[in-house]
Amino acid sequence: MKKVFTLISVAMLAMSMNAQDKYEAAPGAAAASEISGAKFSGTDLIANISTTNVTVKAVSSKTPLRTNTSGLTQNTWDKWSDAKWDVKSIKISDKYNFNYVQGGGVPYTSFKSKTVETDGTPTGDYDPEYTYYSPDGTAGFPVSGEYVEFTAKKAGMFKIGFWANKGGSRKLYIVKKSDKKALNYANGEYKVEGYINGWNDANGNKAFIESIPVVDYVIGATDIPNGTDDQGKARTFNQQGQPKFAWFVFDAKANETYQIFGSDWQFGFQGYEFTVGGTIKNYTPKDPVAGIFSVAANPTAELDAPVYNLAGQKVGEDYKGVVVKNGKKFVQK
Repeated sequence: MKKVFTLISVAMLAMSMNAQDKYEAAPGAAAASEISGAKFSGTDLIANISTTNVTVKAVSSKTPLRTNTSGLTQNTWDKWSDAKWDVKSIKISDKYNFNYVQGGGVPYTSFKSKTVETDGTPTGDYDPEYTYYSPDGTAGFPVSGEYVEFTAKKAGMFKIGFWANKGGSRKLYIVKKSDKKALNYANGEYKVEGYINGWNDANGNKAFIESIPVVDYVIGATDIPNGTDDQGKARTFNQQGQPKFAWFVFDAKANETYQIFGSDWQFGFQGYEFTVGGTIKNYTPKDPVAGIFSVAANPTAELDAPVYNLAGQKVGEDYKGVVVKNGKKFVQK
């Protein structure tokens, strides 16, 4: 009897260690109340969100507009646009919509007025001249613009959904606030999984990619194989010019704040999952539509692709029954 109680205690401990917080920023067609109920603090429209183990601060900011007053700084600027949260949705398949919210304002560390010229002649107007964040933290930390902060009470793993616009220079940072430094993809500090516009499966739905490459903080900055053309020649898929609907996956320390923002643009915030005690080392990418890998990152490596049963569990060659490989079902005998 004592052994049974011990096993139950271990099981309960395992469950508590893998407790998961979930939040979706834009469920369905209506704005989430936390976003639509955001309140202004100065030029920032701030939404505060919380689940059991996680607190989130989402900031959408007013944007400084052209003015005819010289010598202004961020503290004295006299003309601003409105700040708001826009609710948007992307249809991934008949089974799944990628819902997100998008704020306003460029994430800058500071700005001052700059003379507007036409053919080298001052016009009498002034635009803001920004100083932007640097991944090594030397330029300071964004003081305004759109960004989202995440803080967890316990150590674990974040999975944060985002939308990123097209363009090869669209850098997107995950920054540890304590040292102002961006997490480094090349060092294995985070992973990216999800969908890229134009990369579809045989049914015409956007196909899930288990590992989207990141180069110099640009998501999908390298080409990936995309089969052959009608003449049998290999061709590649240029990811740089396509929007991405994806998830960052990274380990988080207890009580450490992580901030996500675009280099000089506004990303879309889809939501988050946080797993207490989880790590990216033990994490398996998940397709929210099928619960399995729909497509490998390199579709040409079909022979070496992993095989899964219908429960999404990886199986070996000795497994008998219906399996999935490279997004296709077949019977393994």
